[in-house]
Amino acid sequence: MKLSSTLCVPKQIFVCLLHIVVCCGVVALLFTSNHHYLCAQTAIQFEHLSLEQGLPQSSINCALQDRKGFLWFGTQDGFCRYDGYSFLVHRHNPKDSSTISANDITAMCEDKQGYIWIGTRDGGLNRYNPKTSVFTCFRHDALNPRSLPSNYISAVYEDRQGTLWVGTQQAGLSILDRTTGAVTTFHHQPSNSSSLSNDSVRCVLEDSDGVLWVGTTNGLNTFDRSRGVFTAIFNQPGNTQSLSYNSVRCLYEDRQGTLWVGTAKGLNALERHNRENKAFT
Repeated sequence: MKLSSTLCVPKQIFVCLLHIVVCCGVVALLFTSNHHYLCAQTAIQFEHLSLEQGLPQSSINCALQDRKGFLWFGTQDGFCRYDGYSFLVHRHNPKDSSTISANDITAMCEDKQGYIWIGTRDGGLNRYNPKTSVFTCFRHDALNPRSLPSNYISAVYEDRQGTLWVGTQQAGLSILDRTTGAVTTFHHQPSNSSSLSNDSVRCVLEDSDGVLWVGTTNGLNTFDRSRGVFTAIFNQPGNTQSLSYNSVRCLYEDRQGTLWVGTAKGLNALERHNRENKAFT
């Protein structure tokens, strides 16, 4: 479309108008950006679930979501399920052997068959059947060397092969044979550098490459299952790419294959291409 000469605007006025339009656009953009930022800030709203809503105890030690979508929480006074509306609480009943063995819950995992395995502070390991609401307990037996080495369970994890790993406090790392109930336990041996670095196991994880990682209160370990050999990773003073602290509390692998290691003093990231030389960031 051809503009009429009567609509022509002097150059100075046109430039001035252009500046005004640009400035208004920038202000509008800043306002919109700040508005979205403020909305994003105010949109983070937490819903508080406490004793009033049916939570058995306010100290939550562990949590998981099962295959059906239910949320399970381990507290210091009971094991409970949350369906989005209410809590179903399980506590130990000394008169009923089918109830959970103790109320102080320390670790949980769901296996491939749909059972939930629950570690307790002093009651051993429990297998919970959601279909029947029956608990089966596995305990330490001083007269049975193939029983759990301790009733203080600090970690429980099922790997891709279906092996159930049970970490204990000050008693090593165990494998539970779910058919026989027999246990194989790995201990720290001060004279053996290929043994577990410490008997207090806090976490277990199998990464996407099939490597088993074991976090303890004194060192991070990888475990070669075919040879039964542990390789320990420790903090190296003066080396900024070593593990930040030897007390490992949690492990997680993200979608990019980066292994995240939470310790008592800092968070560490081990990218997949740095696995060989154990270079942390």
